Amino acid sequence: MEESSFLGDIRRMILRTESAKKPITIYYASVKIFGDSQENKNFLAVRLLRDVAPQLLLDKNKQLIATDKYGCPRLTVEYKQPLSLSFSYTGQKLWAAVAEVDSLGIDVETSVNFLAPYPYNRAFMADDLHLALSFYPKKEDAAALLWSCKEAAMKSRGTGFHFIDPRDVRILSCLQEGHCMYRVTVATPEEISVVVHKKRHLWLAVTASG
Repeated sequence: MEESSFLGDIRRMILRTESAKKPITIYYASVKIFGDSQENKNFLAVRLLRDVAPQLLLDKNKQLIATDKYGCPRLTVEYKQPLSLSFSYTGQKLWAAVAEVDSLGIDVETSVNFLAPYPYNRAFMADDLHLALSFYPKKEDAAALLWSCKEAAMKSRGTGFHFIDPRDVRILSCLQEGHCMYRVTVATPEEISVVVHKKRHLWLAVTASG
């Protein structure tokens, strides 16, 4: 994963996966939560789409996002090729990512959410947690790493955890690719490659395909 310069307050990430024929460019940003949840999502979607698909004529007052029966967001605008988006809430912020792909998942976590008495045994298998602890000895950090990967992978599938227990989403491998940067293979049971970037207290996990 490579991160370029800021595009205003929008960031661009280059994601390389074995399944993709070429690197995938993902645009992502966050906004402090205000008012209605759908308004927040629409606001972020408009900002991101102006960079991803500038030829789209967007009306910020028009609803651009629909939600399917599993809670997966779908864009209501037509575009020349696949266009996906994903959202994540953490603290007082809403994060969003957009890319020209068939599927996309983003999750942002903070270690504070996983302090004891968090029910670790209800979310993680013992060997998955042991693997994460080999990178981060504090349990809350290891749990944040694992959960962000699981959430991003399941969001990219479009079903979330509706049909699978979180413990059954397994971590097959975790490779460090740079400073606080990891490539994690998640079994959903389909194998999905997730890139995770730890930035101060935040864990940003992203995956995309197609």
